[in-house]
Amino acid sequence: MSHVLTRRMTVEEFLARPEGDAKGELGDGRVEQHMPPRWDHGMDQLTLGASLRGHLRRADPRGVVTVEAELPTGPHSVRRADVMYFGPDSLDYLDRATGRITGPPDLVIEIVSPGATGRDYVDKLDEYARTGIPHYWIVDRERHTVETYELEGDAYRLVARFGRGEALTSPLLPGFSLPLAELFVE
Repeated sequence: MSHVLTRRMTVEEFLARPEGDAKGELGDGRVEQHMPPRWDHGMDQLTLGASLRGHLRRADPRGVVTVEAELPTGPHSVRRADVMYFGPDSLDYLDRATGRITGPPDLVIEIVSPGATGRDYVDKLDEYARTGIPHYWIVDRERHTVETYELEGDAYRLVARFGRGEALTSPLLPGFSLPLAELFVE
């Protein structure tokens, strides 16, 4: 009986792939292909990104909001976070020459895709905590909720759960407010 040993792919190998191979994420050294998100997922990304960017223009224009960028979360893992925010103290993690992210953002927002709740509520929650990302939000369209988490030690603590009729706010972004009715448009 023969055994085939497969080596785990590194972040560097994953990021060096040709442009046509650039879809998916790297989880524990293995390329993970996911179905493209639905149109409402993209709409939520745009709403969140535009709301955050609008807030930053008014409050602190030095921060950066980005979507779908490759975020290394360990030597063998790269996630393509839905929305990320880099505050003024984290801007050095954005390598403008290569377009790569070299350190943790202040906030990652994931929008739950139908049938993939475990990925955002369990897998990425643990992975982002290990990476040292201070704030993590989970947007769940099916439940009409947004949960905000804050890193305490090496694990996240649920800070708030926002639902129908409420507005998303965060101590990370003083003055930011997004009514969930604007996010969860039916």
